[in-house]
Amino acid sequence: MMDDESGSGAQPRLVRRPVERTIFELHAAGLIDAAARDEALMILAPARHWWRWASRALLFIGAALVLAGIVFFFAHNWARMSSVVKFGVIEAGLWTCAIAALRQGLDRLSGKVLLLCASMLVGVLLAVYGQVYQTGADAFENYALWALLILPWVILARFGALWVLWLTVANAALILFWLQVDPPEDFGFFYGLFLLLSALNALALAGREYGAARKWEWLEGTWIRHLVWLSILVYLTVPAVAFILEPEIGNGSLAGLIALGAALPAGLFYFRRKAPDFGCLAFAVGTVWLVLLTFIGKLTFETSHEALAFLLFGLVVLGVSSAAAFYLRGLAKAMNHADGG
Repeated sequence: MMDDESGSGAQPRLVRRPVERTIFELHAAGLIDAAARDEALMILAPARHWWRWASRALLFIGAALVLAGIVFFFAHNWARMSSVVKFGVIEAGLWTCAIAALRQGLDRLSGKVLLLCASMLVGVLLAVYGQVYQTGADAFENYALWALLILPWVILARFGALWVLWLTVANAALILFWLQVDPPEDFGFFYGLFLLLSALNALALAGREYGAARKWEWLEGTWIRHLVWLSILVYLTVPAVAFILEPEIGNGSLAGLIALGAALPAGLFYFRRKAPDFGCLAFAVGTVWLVLLTFIGKLTFETSHEALAFLLFGLVVLGVSSAAAFYLRGLAKAMNHADGG
């Protein structure tokens, strides 16, 4: 059961019970989605379901520890290693992971994780190359090249974690490009970066939702939606809060506040009516809570004595937090009722 999480919907080799076989056949035929399949398997064999979850978690943790070990190995022994050894160790690990991924097959979870490790090692290789030869290239060029090099693997693997890695690298490349190629002339100009990042991640979220609607199983994980939506809200909240605290900063922060004011209602409508998702709604409510408290707190501390301001603001925090909690509680009940729960 360990390698059944594939993009092809193939039936696991270890399935023995006819009922389980039927469930996988229904999923392969497109009659039920991945969430319904997993729920049915958990009801039929909860022990095996949790073992499958544990085995996958251990696989990811093991891969992360191995990659961390490689990075710390270089950090500790950098001065004592020759250039040949540096490149040899990384390239050996990279090729080993890539070849092993092909041998395992990209339709199996183990193969996908191996390709994810190889993609991480591509970034390590580029970093070591820049350190050894001192090319003088800006950091954003290394990140952009990293994203470009692993893009074919992202397309071939159809693996959500690898796609998120690529998106993270693309975000880093854009941040470094904005800061290094055209340094901001004033503080307000800096916040334009957050608008570009939110736009990039909004496109990624739209792509994820399109793929999920088309039953692309590798994009159906709700954690991907949560992560990308949260990144959009964070990128827009930073300039919005900055404008509330310092309105004279500039147009970049004001544009962020306006964009956040448009994104929140759109997100609340979409994740409530079109694609119900309580986690995304909670993120949106939390953002409203933060921005509202920032605005009220600024007014309170500017117009009241310090001691009185702390007292009033404490009461405001209690009231706003309680209102948010009651709203989310009612929302959860309404969504559970709508789902037949």
